[in-house]
Amino acid sequence: MEKIAFTDVLTWSMPELRMSGGKLVMDWERARVAMDVEVEPSLKMTLPASEATAYLGQYTFIDHDSTGKAGKVSAFTITHEDGTLKGRWTPDDPYMKKFALVRIAPDWFAPGVYDEKGQIYEVLKPDVVVEFNRTKGQVSGFVMRFDDDNLWGTATRKR
Repeated sequence: MEKIAFTDVLTWSMPELRMSGGKLVMDWERARVAMDVEVEPSLKMTLPASEATAYLGQYTFIDHDSTGKAGKVSAFTITHEDGTLKGRWTPDDPYMKKFALVRIAPDWFAPGVYDEKGQIYEVLKPDVVVEFNRTKGQVSGFVMRFDDDNLWGTATRKR
């Protein structure tokens, strides 16, 4: 328990969130009680190397505006690190930086954003989905869509 300034109303908060839990805090009168809460993540963060190999490599990513018109072109790289599929734009996206690709269905993923401690604190499902395309059984590119099904961008795998 920690002493704090007087709080007239019982207040519950979760100031720290991560995929596997967070910190639950209760403030009341002059007391603050904090505890770590752990939960089983509802999404599996890891992907076996044998399955990840199909997605690895360099892609050319093209942003699309709200009308579907092509815009900025950037490089996009997919790696497999510590059992997790990871994506990254070059130059870095200021919010997502290097992010996890969390499988939500076959060839469908949602971005998982890391905090400063390297823990996934937010999976952008259903906000953003990444759907990989295959040509003759091989991953050839992907599309990123927002939850309203509007296109964010398209990517083509570099050979």
